[in-house]
Amino acid sequence: MTIMSPAAPMESLVGLRPEQIDAQPWRPVAGCGGVRVKELGRHGDLVYELLRYDDGAMTPGDPHLAADQHIWVLAGEAEVAGHSLPSGSYAYVPAGAPHPIRAVAGTGCVLQQTHVPVASRVAEEPVIHPGRLSESTIQQYAQQVAAMVHAVDRRHR
Repeated sequence: MTIMSPAAPMESLVGLRPEQIDAQPWRPVAGCGGVRVKELGRHGDLVYELLRYDDGAMTPGDPHLAADQHIWVLAGEAEVAGHSLPSGSYAYVPAGAPHPIRAVAGTGCVLQQTHVPVASRVAEEPVIHPGRLSESTIQQYAQQVAAMVHAVDRRHR
């Protein structure tokens, strides 16, 4: 299994197969009953994770001062900063913004989130920035997210 680390170049991660994702452990999120996290990859402070919320579970969404956050709802329904997001939705949380997340009662939810360090925007072109990505980059990223959605969907049937 290939997991990104600060020592590994980003190009070294080709992808994770569903069985590799399944093999990663779910860890409880401290102080947030009913919420578990599974790290998919890391490159320095750039982090890719899956989060699983039981029905009605929540996280406080304290502001991340040094990172933007990108959230995709892969299964169920979540409320992010008061906005209801059904499966297939996306939310962008800029650095410093509070963003409490709650699984809508009766559904629970699975999220994919990416923490993008703010410093990376200064040092290099942003990884994700609306209106500034090439069409091929958008298509590649959409394919990666679709593969994760498919893997999660298979496990929730």
